[in-house]
Amino acid sequence: MRTHETDERFQSFVVSHAPAVARFVRRRIRPDDCDDVVSDVFLTAWRRFGEVPADHERAWLYGVARRAISNKVRRDRRRSALVDRLVGFRLQSSTDPCDVIAMYLEPLDRRLSEVLMALSLREREILLLVAWESLSSSELAIALSISEAATRKRLSRARLHARELYRSKQLLPVGGESGHA
Repeated sequence: MRTHETDERFQSFVVSHAPAVARFVRRRIRPDDCDDVVSDVFLTAWRRFGEVPADHERAWLYGVARRAISNKVRRDRRRSALVDRLVGFRLQSSTDPCDVIAMYLEPLDRRLSEVLMALSLREREILLLVAWESLSSSELAIALSISEAATRKRLSRARLHARELYRSKQLLPVGGESGHA
């Protein structure tokens, strides 16, 4: 049962965490879709407010945001496939996390952008959660809904794979282009 005190705590929770969640989402999907996804995250948080771990609120929210983004991507792909079948042409994808991530990284370090795009989605996400969101191992475990041991193992493998790719000379440029600019 909701109380005035719960409402005030939730408002404080949103004020404290909304900027970080918005940054997290903005780095992963098109700007036009960010507000809707952030709203979905906090709607879920409102419904499950009693389940939010007090010492890992941000990590829990990132886990919710990851699922909200995945749901948005799936909805957009299904909608696009339906339009393809009904109308016979493809709309421009409204949500491609790889394009958004590349947009942020390419101006900084094209090689790093290439490496991240060459990684699996799971590897890329775990590295970005550590690099961009500064999550600890325990927070990462909460965000990914896996054990800390599994988190450390995945992070170690992702770092190793990224390091190998970065040192490799055989990466394709971002977007699968055949030549360099």
